[in-house]
This record gives sequence, C-alpha cells and structure tokens, in this order.
Amino acid sequence: MGEGDRAMATSAAVSRAEGSKADRKARERSVVRAVLDSPDMRQRLLGVGLEAQSSTPAELFTRQANLITTMTATMKAAGVEPE
Repeated sequence: MGEGDRAMATSAAVSRAEGSKADRKARERSVVRAVLDSPDMRQRLLGVGLEAQSSTPAELFTRQANLITTMTATMKAAGVEPE
C-alpha cells in the first residue's frame, strides 16, 4: 500500500470515528499533518516543487487574505487594471 493509499484509508477511518464534528476535524488535521510530515511524502512533493503545509481553517483564511492583499498591491504597482 502506497503513502497515498494509507492516507486515504486513514482519513476515511478518522472521518467515521466517534466524537463531535470538531473532534473528528482535529483528528483529520492530525492525520493530514502526519502524512505531509513523512519524509517520503515531503521528498515527493519537493520533487515537483511543492512544500505542503497543513493549517486550521483560520490559518488558511489569514494566509489567503494576505496573499490577496500582496497580489493586489503588486498588480497595482505594475499598472494592471481589472477588466
């Protein structure tokens, strides 16, 4: 069984586990983080130019908001106008 297969099987088991929705989400994030932190997966991702990060929904929102702000400023500085 490959790393991706193990991740899918583990994720499916976690999502069917007992507990509150918040508990299941926390366990799922933990599983995803473990897969992304595995040396094999890290090497595979780096091999295609990616460095994955797992995050909470709030962290993702903040990262995306910062990216939008940065890209907006970059586009304005370059003189690009929205169509």
